[in-house]
Order: sequence, then C-alpha cells, then structure tokens
Amino acid sequence: MNIYRPAGNRAVLEEEDFDPALLTGLPLRLYQSGTAALAAALQGCRQLGSGRDEVILPGYACPDLLSAVIHAGARPVLVDLEANGHGYDLQRLEQRIGERTLAVISVRFLGLTEDIDALKRLCHASGARLILDSAQWFPCTASDGDWPADCHILSFGRGKPVNLLHGGAVICRDERLHQALPIGRPSPADGKPAWRHRVKLRAYNLAINPWVYGLVSRLPGLHVGETVYHPLEALEGMSQYHRRLLTANIRKYRQSNRVAQHYRRLMASLPAGNWRDMADQSAPDALPPLLRYPLLIQDATARDRILTAGNRLGLSALYRKPLPEIPGVRPLLDDVPELPNAGRLAAQLVTLPTHEDITEERAEEIVALIGGSL
Repeated sequence: MNIYRPAGNRAVLEEEDFDPALLTGLPLRLYQSGTAALAAALQGCRQLGSGRDEVILPGYACPDLLSAVIHAGARPVLVDLEANGHGYDLQRLEQRIGERTLAVISVRFLGLTEDIDALKRLCHASGARLILDSAQWFPCTASDGDWPADCHILSFGRGKPVNLLHGGAVICRDERLHQALPIGRPSPADGKPAWRHRVKLRAYNLAINPWVYGLVSRLPGLHVGETVYHPLEALEGMSQYHRRLLTANIRKYRQSNRVAQHYRRLMASLPAGNWRDMADQSAPDALPPLLRYPLLIQDATARDRILTAGNRLGLSALYRKPLPEIPGVRPLLDDVPELPNAGRLAAQLVTLPTHEDITEERAEEIVALIGGSL
C-alpha cells in the first residue's frame, strides 16, 4: 500500500553558483541549518543588545527554537497563543515584553503569518527586535515585501519547502545586525567527496516515494515524526556543495503546483461544524505557499478518527504537545506559564500534506475522508 509523507519535496541535484539575489537584495548569511541560523541571529542581537538576555517564543513551537535560544546564551520566555489561532496573544505578549527582552520570535506557522505590524510596534517600543522564523515557508519571489521583520530565518533541512537536508539562512534588514552575526566555522561536509552527498540525497528522494515511505517510517530506531529537544552543538557555515544546489531547488519550488488553494475550495464545501479552517481564517484573501494545510478539529474523537484513517495519506498532528511538555524541554525553562491556547492547538490540530506528490485528485480523497469522519 502506498503511504504518503506529511511534508518534504525531492531534492534536485543540479549544481550551479548561488546568487543571493535569487532570494533577496538584503544582507544574507548561510549556516548549516535553520536552527544554527536562528542561533546566529540571536548572537548578533546579543552583541548589539546592551545586556538584554530574554527571548520570547510561542508556547506551541518546534523545540529547535529553544535549541537556538540556549546556544545563543539567552533565556527563553514562553507566551501563550491567541485563542483558536497560531499567533501570539498580543495582550499577554505586551505584558511580558520588558527592558530585558532581546528579541521576540514570531513563527510563520506552516507558512501563515500573524499580525507582524502589531508585533513590530510592541517590539520596537521596548527596544527589542522582531525575528520572523520562516523555516516552514519559502518565498515565491525575491520581493523585498516578503521580509517585514528585523531579521528572518530560512531552513533548507529535511521536510522544508526547499529541501536539501542541510542549510539555513539569516536575512537582516539592518546592516549593523548583519555585521554582528557570527561567522560559522567551516562545514565538516566540505571535507567529504561530492558523491557521498549525492548518494544521501538520492537515498532520501527514494525513501519519500509513497511505495517506500511506509516501510521506512516503520523501521525501528528511526523515530520518524518524533518531536524531541536536541541541543545545537556548534555554528557552522553551509557546505559549498549544498550552496551549489540552492539555485536549481529554489527554481523548482517556485515552479511547482500549489494544492493549498484547492484544499480551501474543497473545505468550503463541507458543512459547518465542530472544526475550523485555520488557513482560511488566517489568510482570507490570498493564501501564501503552505508547508501543510492546517485544520482545527474540536471534537477529540473525530480528530483521532481522522488522524488514524488519514495516516496513509500524509495527515499528521505536527507537534502533539505544547513546548514545555516536549521531552527535554521543561528543565531548560526558568518559568512555565499557563499555556491553555497552546495546549488547545496541540490537542486539535490536523495538518494536510501539500508536497509535490499531492495532486488535486489526492486532495479530494483527503477532504472526502475528513468530511466522512467529522
């Protein structure tokens, strides 16, 4: 039986020199991962931050954000989300920002943004910087309008829109901040012959085929889809080999079909009930490119039924717990606030795959499964 993965596109192995203008005209620096890129951005902020040491991050997020904060020598502070949404509760955020706040990390959740203008006002009024973690998103153009925050993070890791299993970027609006970014040590990957990298990427491309992925995901010891905290050990530059793959993979991603708009039309045909279309709610006009299409299923029994039946089609829950409940996280926090909305999102979220193997016909099968399970 074919089993579809939740996310991740195949890597293109065509090599050519990378021109940063393909991404942006703003200053850019490349590191070994999105986590390393975020840690570098925070280190740069600390160098310019006059002793500030607190970094605010949402209560529902990937634990890699915490890895970056800890590596940068900063103190993580959690703030709850808005009700039935993915962005910060702005009232709670305003209460928590203070003179020690170095930066606020806003997550472009599966490609969706929150109220960036409101976040910028809160941050700049207190002297903090706004960092937009865009690891789950990638721009369709090199337009300057895609970079509204002080600092932006991209990832080219496994399962990301541009998927090279390696690499991340920091994009700064402020040249001073760009100059304050640490220089990563040379990548150990540069010492390996190119054929090894090609073999690894070809093996990955094979493993995510629907007729192989089901076998791979059941192999013991791989922990496919498991969310745990992993510390960041060091800051390294992005390998030269993977840099040379960026251009072809960016071009491929920007030319790929977008199934999210088809999901939106299909979901609109379902009867209203105990569920919400987060993408339609957050982006009612034009949908950005989405890593996955998010729904909230408020009935726990229906959600479990959808996730169980939809597993073979790539439906997943993303992170099943708020950040403090992810293994390895709680000991790193000085204080664990009440996070009712983060907990509610973890308990209700269902994500639908949007990668290159999901055709409109497959999307229709997925939405029909959801409609029959609600």
